[in-house]
Amino acid sequence: MDIRTTGVHVYELQTLLYYQNQPNNTVNDELRETLCGFGLLRQPVVIVGVYIPPGATAKDALCELYSAISRLQNTNPGGLFIVAGDFHVNLKSVLPKFHQHVNFAMRGANALDLAYTNIPSAYRAEPRPHLGYSDHISDCFEHTDWQMFREAATYSTTTDLEEYTSSVTSYIGKCIDDVTVSKTITTRPNQKPWMTAEVRALLKARDSAFKAGDKAALRKARAKLSITNYRTTTPACDSDASFPDALNHFYARFETQNSVAARKTTPPPDDQVLCLTAADVRKTLRRVNPRKAAGPDNIPARVLRECADQLTDVFTDIFYIS
Repeated sequence: MDIRTTGVHVYELQTLLYYQNQPNNTVNDELRETLCGFGLLRQPVVIVGVYIPPGATAKDALCELYSAISRLQNTNPGGLFIVAGDFHVNLKSVLPKFHQHVNFAMRGANALDLAYTNIPSAYRAEPRPHLGYSDHISDCFEHTDWQMFREAATYSTTTDLEEYTSSVTSYIGKCIDDVTVSKTITTRPNQKPWMTAEVRALLKARDSAFKAGDKAALRKARAKLSITNYRTTTPACDSDASFPDALNHFYARFETQNSVAARKTTPPPDDQVLCLTAADVRKTLRRVNPRKAAGPDNIPARVLRECADQLTDVFTDIFYIS
Protein backbone atom coordinates (compact mmCIF):
# COMPACT_ATOMS: atom_id res chain seq x y z
CA MET A 1 0.00 0.00 0.00
CA ASP A 2 1.46 3.32 -1.05
CA ILE A 3 -0.01 6.27 0.80
CA ARG A 4 1.25 9.39 -0.92
CA THR A 5 -0.94 11.99 0.75
CA THR A 6 0.90 11.78 4.07
CA GLY A 7 4.27 10.63 2.78
CA VAL A 8 3.89 7.22 4.45
CA HIS A 9 4.91 4.17 2.49
CA VAL A 10 3.79 0.75 3.80
CA TYR A 11 4.86 -2.36 1.93
CA GLU A 12 3.19 -5.60 2.99
CA LEU A 13 5.09 -8.80 2.26
CA GLN A 14 3.84 -12.36 1.95
CA THR A 15 3.51 -14.40 5.11
CA LEU A 16 6.32 -16.84 5.72
CA LEU A 17 3.88 -19.74 5.85
CA TYR A 18 2.56 -18.91 2.38
CA TYR A 19 6.07 -18.29 1.08
CA GLN A 20 7.54 -21.63 2.12
CA ASN A 21 4.59 -23.57 0.68
CA GLN A 22 5.25 -22.23 -2.81
CA PRO A 23 7.45 -24.21 -5.22
CA ASN A 24 11.09 -23.11 -5.60
CA ASN A 25 10.93 -21.02 -2.42
CA THR A 26 13.22 -21.65 0.53
CA VAL A 27 13.51 -20.30 4.05
CA ASN A 28 16.85 -19.46 5.65
CA ASP A 29 17.86 -22.28 8.04
CA GLU A 30 18.77 -19.91 10.86
CA LEU A 31 15.47 -18.06 10.48
CA ARG A 32 13.62 -21.39 10.38
CA GLU A 33 15.21 -22.53 13.66
CA THR A 34 14.42 -19.22 15.33
CA LEU A 35 10.81 -19.23 14.22
CA CYS A 36 10.38 -22.90 15.11
CA GLY A 37 11.49 -22.04 18.64
CA PHE A 38 8.56 -19.64 18.85
CA GLY A 39 6.29 -22.06 17.02
CA LEU A 40 5.74 -19.41 14.36
CA LEU A 41 5.98 -21.54 11.25
CA ARG A 42 2.44 -22.65 12.01
CA GLN A 43 1.31 -19.03 12.25
CA PRO A 44 1.48 -16.26 9.65
CA VAL A 45 4.42 -13.89 9.83
CA VAL A 46 3.63 -10.41 8.56
CA ILE A 47 6.52 -8.03 7.82
CA VAL A 48 5.66 -4.37 7.34
CA GLY A 49 8.35 -2.03 5.98
CA VAL A 50 7.70 1.64 6.72
CA TYR A 51 9.36 4.82 5.52
CA ILE A 52 8.19 8.23 6.69
CA PRO A 53 9.95 11.23 5.06
CA PRO A 54 11.11 14.03 7.37
CA GLY A 55 8.46 16.41 6.00
CA ALA A 56 5.49 14.13 6.73
CA THR A 57 2.99 14.89 9.50
CA ALA A 58 3.48 12.50 12.43
CA LYS A 59 -0.21 12.44 13.40
CA ASP A 60 -1.38 11.55 9.89
CA ALA A 61 1.38 8.97 9.57
CA LEU A 62 0.31 7.25 12.81
CA CYS A 63 -3.30 7.14 11.61
CA GLU A 64 -2.29 5.47 8.35
CA LEU A 65 -0.03 2.97 10.14
CA TYR A 66 -2.74 2.12 12.67
CA SER A 67 -5.31 1.56 9.93
CA ALA A 68 -3.01 -0.68 7.85
CA ILE A 69 -1.63 -2.76 10.75
CA SER A 70 -5.04 -3.18 12.41
CA ARG A 71 -6.47 -4.52 9.15
CA LEU A 72 -3.60 -6.99 8.90
CA GLN A 73 -4.09 -8.09 12.50
CA ASN A 74 -7.77 -8.79 11.84
CA THR A 75 -6.84 -10.82 8.77
CA ASN A 76 -3.99 -12.72 10.49
CA PRO A 77 -4.93 -13.18 14.18
CA GLY A 78 -2.24 -14.75 16.32
CA GLY A 79 0.54 -14.08 13.83
CA LEU A 80 3.92 -12.48 14.34
CA PHE A 81 4.03 -8.84 13.23
CA ILE A 82 7.36 -7.17 12.47
CA VAL A 83 7.20 -3.43 11.76
CA ALA A 84 10.59 -2.05 10.76
CA GLY A 85 11.93 0.87 8.80
CA ASP A 86 13.02 4.47 8.88
CA PHE A 87 10.40 6.45 10.76
CA HIS A 88 10.42 8.93 13.61
CA VAL A 89 7.07 8.33 15.34
CA ASN A 90 6.18 6.41 18.48
CA LEU A 91 4.11 3.44 17.31
CA LYS A 92 3.19 2.46 20.88
CA SER A 93 0.94 5.51 21.12
CA VAL A 94 -1.54 3.85 18.74
CA LEU A 95 -0.51 0.18 19.12
CA PRO A 96 0.35 -0.26 22.81
CA LYS A 97 0.87 -4.03 22.52
CA PHE A 98 3.82 -3.58 20.17
CA HIS A 99 7.35 -3.46 21.57
CA GLN A 100 10.28 -1.41 20.24
CA HIS A 101 13.60 -3.32 20.19
CA VAL A 102 16.10 -0.65 19.06
CA ASN A 103 17.31 1.30 22.08
CA PHE A 104 20.45 3.07 20.85
CA ALA A 105 21.14 6.13 18.73
CA MET A 106 22.18 5.81 15.08
CA ARG A 107 22.75 9.41 13.97
CA GLY A 108 23.65 11.85 16.67
CA ALA A 109 21.14 11.35 19.48
CA ASN A 110 18.35 10.01 17.23
CA ALA A 111 17.29 6.41 16.66
CA LEU A 112 16.02 6.53 13.09
CA ASP A 113 15.68 2.86 12.14
CA LEU A 114 13.17 1.19 14.46
CA ALA A 115 11.89 -2.36 14.81
CA TYR A 116 8.55 -3.16 16.49
CA THR A 117 7.05 -6.62 17.15
CA ASN A 118 4.03 -7.85 19.06
CA ILE A 119 6.17 -10.29 21.10
CA PRO A 120 8.20 -8.98 24.07
CA SER A 121 11.98 -9.62 23.91
CA ALA A 122 11.63 -11.25 20.50
CA TYR A 123 14.62 -9.38 19.10
CA ARG A 124 17.79 -7.84 20.47
CA ALA A 125 19.35 -5.07 18.44
CA GLU A 126 23.09 -4.41 18.57
CA PRO A 127 24.90 -1.36 17.17
CA ARG A 128 27.12 -1.96 14.16
CA PRO A 129 29.57 0.42 12.42
CA HIS A 130 28.56 2.04 9.15
CA LEU A 131 29.40 0.18 5.97
CA GLY A 132 32.11 2.45 4.56
CA TYR A 133 30.67 5.92 4.02
CA SER A 134 27.12 4.66 3.60
CA ASP A 135 24.38 7.14 4.34
CA HIS A 136 20.86 7.83 3.17
CA ILE A 137 21.82 9.80 0.06
CA SER A 138 24.64 7.49 -0.99
CA ASP A 139 22.38 4.47 -0.46
CA CYS A 140 19.75 6.09 -2.65
CA PHE A 141 22.28 6.68 -5.43
CA GLU A 142 23.78 3.22 -5.00
CA HIS A 143 20.49 1.50 -5.81
CA THR A 144 19.50 3.82 -8.66
CA ASP A 145 19.27 2.51 -12.19
CA TRP A 146 20.95 5.43 -13.96
CA GLN A 147 20.58 3.78 -17.35
CA MET A 148 16.83 4.43 -17.34
CA PHE A 149 17.43 8.19 -17.51
CA ARG A 150 19.44 7.77 -20.71
CA GLU A 151 16.89 5.41 -22.21
CA ALA A 152 14.09 7.88 -21.47
CA ALA A 153 16.01 10.66 -23.25
CA THR A 154 16.96 8.54 -26.28
CA TYR A 155 14.89 8.88 -29.42
CA SER A 156 15.77 6.44 -32.17
CA THR A 157 19.59 6.62 -32.15
CA THR A 158 19.97 10.13 -30.72
CA THR A 159 20.17 11.00 -27.03
CA ASP A 160 18.79 14.38 -26.00
CA LEU A 161 21.62 15.66 -23.83
CA GLU A 162 19.56 18.48 -22.31
CA GLU A 163 16.76 16.13 -21.25
CA TYR A 164 19.23 13.49 -20.02
CA THR A 165 21.15 15.99 -17.90
CA SER A 166 18.02 17.70 -16.58
CA SER A 167 16.41 14.42 -15.50
CA VAL A 168 19.57 13.26 -13.71
CA THR A 169 20.13 16.55 -11.86
CA SER A 170 16.43 16.81 -10.96
CA TYR A 171 16.51 13.29 -9.51
CA ILE A 172 19.63 14.10 -7.48
CA GLY A 173 17.95 17.24 -6.17
CA LYS A 174 14.84 15.25 -5.27
CA CYS A 175 16.91 12.75 -3.27
CA ILE A 176 18.65 15.59 -1.46
CA ASP A 177 15.33 17.23 -0.58
CA ASP A 178 13.92 13.93 0.73
CA VAL A 179 16.88 13.26 3.03
CA THR A 180 18.15 16.63 4.18
CA VAL A 181 16.32 19.04 6.45
CA SER A 182 16.14 22.68 5.41
CA LYS A 183 17.10 25.28 7.97
CA THR A 184 15.92 28.87 7.74
CA ILE A 185 18.24 31.58 9.07
CA THR A 186 16.75 35.01 9.73
CA THR A 187 18.98 38.05 9.38
CA ARG A 188 17.98 41.49 10.62
CA PRO A 189 19.10 44.96 9.49
CA ASN A 190 20.81 45.64 12.83
CA GLN A 191 22.77 42.39 12.68
CA LYS A 192 26.22 43.64 11.74
CA PRO A 193 28.58 41.34 9.82
CA TRP A 194 31.36 41.78 12.37
CA MET A 195 29.17 40.41 15.18
CA THR A 196 30.50 36.89 14.98
CA ALA A 197 30.05 34.13 17.56
CA GLU A 198 33.45 34.99 19.05
CA VAL A 199 32.55 38.65 19.52
CA ARG A 200 29.17 37.78 21.04
CA ALA A 201 30.89 35.44 23.50
CA LEU A 202 33.30 38.21 24.52
CA LEU A 203 30.44 40.66 24.99
CA LYS A 204 28.57 38.13 27.11
CA ALA A 205 31.65 37.57 29.27
CA ARG A 206 32.09 41.32 29.68
CA ASP A 207 28.48 41.81 30.74
CA SER A 208 28.64 38.89 33.17
CA ALA A 209 31.79 40.27 34.77
CA PHE A 210 30.19 43.72 35.09
CA LYS A 211 27.06 42.34 36.76
CA ALA A 212 29.14 40.18 39.13
CA GLY A 213 31.37 43.11 40.08
CA ASP A 214 34.54 41.23 39.13
CA LYS A 215 36.91 44.03 38.16
CA ALA A 216 39.72 41.71 37.09
CA ALA A 217 37.49 39.70 34.77
CA LEU A 218 35.95 42.93 33.44
CA ARG A 219 39.39 44.37 32.56
CA LYS A 220 40.35 41.09 30.90
CA ALA A 221 37.14 40.97 28.85
CA ARG A 222 37.55 44.61 27.77
CA ALA A 223 41.15 43.95 26.76
CA LYS A 224 40.13 41.03 24.58
CA LEU A 225 37.43 43.11 22.97
CA SER A 226 39.84 45.96 22.25
CA ILE A 227 42.32 43.70 20.43
CA THR A 228 39.58 41.95 18.45
CA ASN A 229 39.39 43.39 14.97
CA TYR A 230 35.65 43.01 14.63
CA ARG A 231 35.01 46.22 12.71
CA THR A 232 35.98 45.54 9.14
CA THR A 233 36.34 48.31 6.60
CA THR A 234 33.65 48.54 3.96
CA PRO A 235 35.12 48.04 0.48
CA ALA A 236 34.65 50.91 -1.92
CA CYS A 237 32.14 50.37 -4.72
CA ASP A 238 33.30 50.25 -8.29
CA SER A 239 32.26 53.39 -10.12
CA ASP A 240 31.91 51.51 -13.42
CA ALA A 241 28.16 50.87 -13.80
CA SER A 242 28.68 48.46 -16.71
CA PHE A 243 30.38 45.87 -14.53
CA PRO A 244 27.14 44.67 -12.82
CA ASP A 245 25.49 44.43 -16.24
CA ALA A 246 28.35 42.33 -17.51
CA LEU A 247 28.04 39.97 -14.54
CA ASN A 248 24.29 39.73 -15.03
CA HIS A 249 24.71 38.90 -18.70
CA PHE A 250 27.36 36.29 -17.88
CA TYR A 251 25.32 34.36 -15.30
CA ALA A 252 21.95 34.82 -17.03
CA ARG A 253 23.16 32.84 -20.03
CA PHE A 254 22.28 29.65 -18.16
CA GLU A 255 18.60 30.66 -18.03
CA THR A 256 18.17 31.72 -21.65
CA GLN A 257 15.82 29.63 -23.74
CA ASN A 258 17.72 27.56 -26.26
CA SER A 259 15.53 25.82 -28.80
CA VAL A 260 18.42 24.11 -30.56
CA ALA A 261 18.90 20.56 -29.37
CA ALA A 262 22.39 19.67 -28.25
CA ARG A 263 24.16 17.33 -30.62
CA LYS A 264 27.48 15.60 -30.51
CA THR A 265 29.66 17.01 -33.28
CA THR A 266 32.20 14.93 -35.15
CA PRO A 267 35.71 16.29 -34.54
CA PRO A 268 38.07 16.89 -37.45
CA PRO A 269 40.43 14.01 -38.35
CA ASP A 270 43.49 15.91 -37.16
CA ASP A 271 41.86 16.96 -33.88
CA GLN A 272 42.79 15.14 -30.68
CA VAL A 273 39.67 13.77 -29.01
CA LEU A 274 39.32 14.42 -25.29
CA CYS A 275 39.25 11.11 -23.43
CA LEU A 276 37.75 10.81 -19.97
CA THR A 277 37.84 7.79 -17.75
CA ALA A 278 35.67 6.99 -14.77
CA ALA A 279 38.76 7.24 -12.58
CA ASP A 280 39.39 10.82 -13.78
CA VAL A 281 35.80 11.86 -13.05
CA ARG A 282 35.86 10.19 -9.63
CA LYS A 283 39.14 11.89 -8.77
CA THR A 284 37.76 15.28 -9.79
CA LEU A 285 34.56 14.84 -7.77
CA ARG A 286 36.54 13.89 -4.69
CA ARG A 287 38.53 17.10 -5.00
CA VAL A 288 35.47 19.36 -4.98
CA ASN A 289 35.62 21.92 -2.18
CA PRO A 290 32.56 21.20 0.01
CA ARG A 291 32.42 24.84 1.10
CA LYS A 292 31.84 26.13 -2.40
CA ALA A 293 28.35 27.23 -3.42
CA ALA A 294 26.25 25.10 -5.75
CA GLY A 295 26.26 25.84 -9.46
CA PRO A 296 23.31 26.28 -11.84
CA ASP A 297 22.32 22.62 -11.27
CA ASN A 298 21.78 23.35 -7.52
CA ILE A 299 23.71 20.22 -6.48
CA PRO A 300 25.67 20.97 -3.28
CA ALA A 301 29.42 20.49 -3.52
CA ARG A 302 29.37 18.26 -0.46
CA VAL A 303 27.05 15.80 -2.20
CA LEU A 304 29.34 15.64 -5.25
CA ARG A 305 32.31 14.92 -3.02
CA GLU A 306 30.75 12.47 -0.56
CA CYS A 307 28.85 10.54 -3.27
CA ALA A 308 31.61 10.53 -5.87
CA ASP A 309 31.62 6.73 -6.16
CA GLN A 310 27.88 6.58 -6.83
CA LEU A 311 27.75 9.50 -9.29
CA THR A 312 30.89 8.76 -11.30
CA ASP A 313 29.33 6.46 -13.90
CA VAL A 314 26.36 8.63 -14.79
CA PHE A 315 28.44 11.83 -14.97
CA THR A 316 31.07 10.10 -17.10
CA ASP A 317 28.33 9.03 -19.50
CA ILE A 318 26.97 12.59 -19.69
CA PHE A 319 30.45 14.00 -20.34
CA TYR A 320 31.02 11.52 -23.14
CA ILE A 321 27.74 12.40 -24.85
CA SER A 322 28.49 16.12 -24.64
